[in-house]
Amino acid sequence: MSGWSSGRTAFGPDFRWSALHLLAVIAACTVLWVPFLQWIGSPDRDTLLTNAGKFLVVSTACIQVIVIVLAVLLLLAAATWTEEGARTGSLVVGWIGFVAAPAWAYWVVFSYIDWFDVGVDDRVVFLVICALLAVPAVVRPSAARLRVALGVVATSALLAATALLAVTSASVLLLAPATAYSAAMVVSGACARHARV
Repeated sequence: MSGWSSGRTAFGPDFRWSALHLLAVIAACTVLWVPFLQWIGSPDRDTLLTNAGKFLVVSTACIQVIVIVLAVLLLLAAATWTEEGARTGSLVVGWIGFVAAPAWAYWVVFSYIDWFDVGVDDRVVFLVICALLAVPAVVRPSAARLRVALGVVATSALLAATALLAVTSASVLLLAPATAYSAAMVVSGACARHARV
């Protein structure tokens, strides 16, 4: 465990910045529920929530809570890791977060947008989105500033796209993978920063 815990903490400016970034992600992912809650509470809606829909809502909320709790715990733990442990943590968390990217891209491409209307193959768009979201995960932790910057850009773009689609569809389908990816990018960036402390 010596590679992970150094018995020291580094709650400096970089850590506070990462904590604020994580809080912003949590706030954004919470606000993304608003369109669905407005729809479900509307007396004029003519569509009932099916059992599958109820399961989706409950499972999405549970996944979000679990992801957020784990992200907070990992962010706090990362402040005590050694440089080697933080570097490894950045890589591992980054790639774990990227696992959520294909799920998000899949639902966007195959459930929300019909790319065939503009002559673009859905599969190509899916692969392009996955590749773009993977960029922060493949940047070396030693290039901490670049890794963090790309993570912020990717997270912001993903959350903005999720918000746009959530408003128009009043669906929670994208919220779980969006939360998982965004939280992972924050923690991965924080670990990369800490590896340089």
